[in-house]
Amino acid sequence: DILQRLPRQVQTDVQNLAVPAWSDDCQSLFVSDGHDILYRTPSQGGKAIRFTNRSSWYGFVDQGKLFFNVREPEGVALWSKSINDGQEMPLEGMPKLAYAESWTATPRGIYYTDSRSNPPDIDFYDFASRATRRVLRLPQPPTPGGGLSVSPDGRWLIYTRTDDEQSDIILAEHFR
Repeated sequence: DILQRLPRQVQTDVQNLAVPAWSDDCQSLFVSDGHDILYRTPSQGGKAIRFTNRSSWYGFVDQGKLFFNVREPEGVALWSKSINDGQEMPLEGMPKLAYAESWTATPRGIYYTDSRSNPPDIDFYDFASRATRRVLRLPQPPTPGGGLSVSPDGRWLIYTRTDDEQSDIILAEHFR
């Protein structure tokens, strides 16, 4: 019955949480307060507990690890933290990203946009080798922070690109 499928708010003790990511077992959510704090909260609602003391607003879970961005003076660093034992560390060899870049984690590594290259690229950071390689040269820049995802089988990659931005000039008369 469709009435039984109504969405409901996930109630926590922290207001205005957003940008959720599921844990692998679906028992927890990792969410941002929009002010550089990541929390872990039960997926059914409850107490939100700060998950890292680092300045972060986005995370992605894969194979028992939360991969998350960390704001630093020279850009964004990507870190990982084990969901079980809490050990966290920067991804060694992973280049810093611009604030508007999109990224996603997979079992083998991190795919991310690089708008600083011209033309822009999508690159791959390999966990095993700790090396980065270009995967795709893009014909046009991706939408800043627009999202990036790789299919579970690793065959497909999607990203957001804005093709047609339009604007109008509006004249307001008698506005005094």
